[in-house]
Amino acid sequence: MNDLKNVVMNYRKAFIQTHNNPDADAIASAWGMKKLIESFGGEAEIIYAGSTSFKPNITNMINKYRIQMRLIDSTFAISNDEVLIIVDGQYRAGNVSLVNTDHVIAIDHHLEDGVWNYLYKDIQPRIGACATLVFNYLKHYGVMIDQDLATVLYFGILVDTDMFTGQMTMIDRDTRRELETLYDQKAIDYLRLSSLSFDDLKIYANGILKAERYDNIIFSLIEECDDNLLGHISDLFSEIYGIDIVVVYSPRWDGYKLSIRSYHDYLTAEELVKDLTSTVGTGGGHQNKAGGYIFKEKYDKLFSQVPVGTFIRKKIVAYTSKVKLLTVGKDNPFTVYGRDKFIKVKKKQVYFRYIKISDYFTEDVTIKTLEGLVTATVEDRVIIGAHNEIYPISTDLFAKKYIEIKEEVACLSDRYIDDYGITVQSDHKLLRITKENINECGICLTVDQTIVDAMRLEERVKVRTHWGDFLAKKGDYLLVNDLNDYYICDEEIFNQTYEPLIRVELSGKNTP
Repeated sequence: MNDLKNVVMNYRKAFIQTHNNPDADAIASAWGMKKLIESFGGEAEIIYAGSTSFKPNITNMINKYRIQMRLIDSTFAISNDEVLIIVDGQYRAGNVSLVNTDHVIAIDHHLEDGVWNYLYKDIQPRIGACATLVFNYLKHYGVMIDQDLATVLYFGILVDTDMFTGQMTMIDRDTRRELETLYDQKAIDYLRLSSLSFDDLKIYANGILKAERYDNIIFSLIEECDDNLLGHISDLFSEIYGIDIVVVYSPRWDGYKLSIRSYHDYLTAEELVKDLTSTVGTGGGHQNKAGGYIFKEKYDKLFSQVPVGTFIRKKIVAYTSKVKLLTVGKDNPFTVYGRDKFIKVKKKQVYFRYIKISDYFTEDVTIKTLEGLVTATVEDRVIIGAHNEIYPISTDLFAKKYIEIKEEVACLSDRYIDDYGITVQSDHKLLRITKENINECGICLTVDQTIVDAMRLEERVKVRTHWGDFLAKKGDYLLVNDLNDYYICDEEIFNQTYEPLIRVELSGKNTP
């Protein structure tokens, strides 16, 4: 956290940008961040893009607490002595209008969307609301939180966690309890009970009438409305019995806004929206809730002859029908694909960094792997891999596949770690490993001479292990040790850490 102050104070002014059409959490986070920067002695201004029309409760909050926000357009620019701080969003994400600058800070609680050279970033997708992160910055730096600020932060968390019924960590719950000693209860009741207008009700009704069902999926075109209402409608559809996936979309002047919900057994909202927008827009979010944007200019170049509704339906249905689920201990990959599709490979001897979770935590942790968030127990270890990726491994498997190295040697892990590094997080604590402290981690050498079967995948596959679900893209490898131990390996990492087994033919030629 101390890095944040040092970075911000290198600039004359900070512009705090919310995602477009900001909701209560985004505005609360921006207002709290403005107060924080001003406590440093800096200058800050809140900016946003989108509509000037907000839901009644958002308008009431802005007016009651006199929150100043500047509406920007595509011509907005900042100078070299100014810094852009994005809260509740990320740079170049589909729901954050682009401000051209090299000086960007991101504070967010969504899954990371792209790799950018941030001056500083704090992206914690397990946290329930961005306002929770901002509250803890204020607390860390000793900023006085008065009743007004406490009320706005509390309202942001309340709304973004679905009235405290959605995704929350212990950090969110602790923040809630602390704010409840400071906030204005009457003001919260006033804001909470004015979330819809009568016009919103009409949009709701029309959206219901236009809804179309395809097996366990609902699609609906919603007339132009704010992003918050679109999310409300998605949540309503997701409560229908027999519906696992909801896809609603609404026209904008330059494209279509998407809101997706998924309570499917193994297909997440985030992967659905990323696949849907892969060539025509951008998207991201959480396991159950995600949002995205289809840009009209991109869409018209590629699919001008296809109605956007048809495109959305075909992409979603195709994805749900093509992603194959393999469950370790249940499904036999050799039966599914045929044994002749696999080759024999073994691991190269490579030095990696690792940590014992018990050295830092007393409870289970969440780890952001290449495939998504997974949970590891306090008895496990975490390997820091070839490309700044991390993955958990049990103590027993670690002993079989690696040996601990006491002397300092050059590790593949050290080559790719960056300024931000990787994070391991529990309900109470966050550990960040960067290039500055990675040498404090242990060193291990791959000694696993086990020969495994490997197959290059030509389709998307999801493997369900005891760690969680892992999604493979086309080109990644399925590695099979036995039917109770198979997993996904990224294509580039596979090429760097595995080698095919060579057998010697009678002719004397080496053949893979």
